[in-house]
Amino acid sequence: MAALKNLVTAAVQDLVSSKKNSISSNKCVTAVLIGETGSGKSSLINLFYFWCLESTGKNPKFEDAKIHNIIKSENETGGSQAGSQTLKPQQYKFELNFNGENYLFTLLDTPGMGDVKGLKTDDENILSILQFVEQTPSVNAIVLMLNGSNARVSSRTSYILQRLYGLCPKTFQNNLYLIFSNTQMEPNFDINQIRVPIKKDNVIPIDNLLYSPAGFQYAEKTLLQKRKIESNYKENKEILSMLFDQWVKGGSLLPKAYKDLRENRDTLRVKFKFKMKNKN
Repeated sequence: MAALKNLVTAAVQDLVSSKKNSISSNKCVTAVLIGETGSGKSSLINLFYFWCLESTGKNPKFEDAKIHNIIKSENETGGSQAGSQTLKPQQYKFELNFNGENYLFTLLDTPGMGDVKGLKTDDENILSILQFVEQTPSVNAIVLMLNGSNARVSSRTSYILQRLYGLCPKTFQNNLYLIFSNTQMEPNFDINQIRVPIKKDNVIPIDNLLYSPAGFQYAEKTLLQKRKIESNYKENKEILSMLFDQWVKGGSLLPKAYKDLRENRDTLRVKFKFKMKNKN
């Protein structure tokens, strides 16, 4: 009996050890999401989460999309869309099986920029984002998000995006992406308003019905409406797969890029402190 107990104990320990080794040996992919308040960053993270659950055999159901909501309430203000819904950079880590390989997929949700709190908050957010990227061992993509249903891009948001682009090391600018939420083909505004030279293939429209009021009421919808939500998710899966594949193949920040990023961040911090000192 003792021998059998020892055998079972050893088997359990081997299983636990195997599980830990499997997770620790996963390849790592990290993307940073940056966008104005209400741009759809949180909804995109939830969509990625649903996709990751599906990839690992969890089989999430459309009617449970509201339950499969990874955004943590303590990171939210709970206020109106006039202010940033995200208070500080927040990491979300998912296990993902992609093309037969296991990945540890990390998304960084950053505070909404260009909200009513003013330029001081935006400068602090930019510094916070740069500091996080610098301290992250591997960053594969920086994603700028905009709500494509808006009629225009504010000059302030355009300025912030230009600043972030300018601070990004040149060796990593091919890893910059622009995603338009609430958009099937083209945004309502001219993308030249943004004045950020992102590669054409890195500009992605996405219309996320699953994590919208319609998707959250999936169980109450008609058969035709349900099919539209399901079809939309299938299309979005292809977009997510394409993005993730590009992020894997595009590589991550190289040591020199981190050095450049650190120098750019330090320069911005000095300018920010000087500006605040003069105001006071």
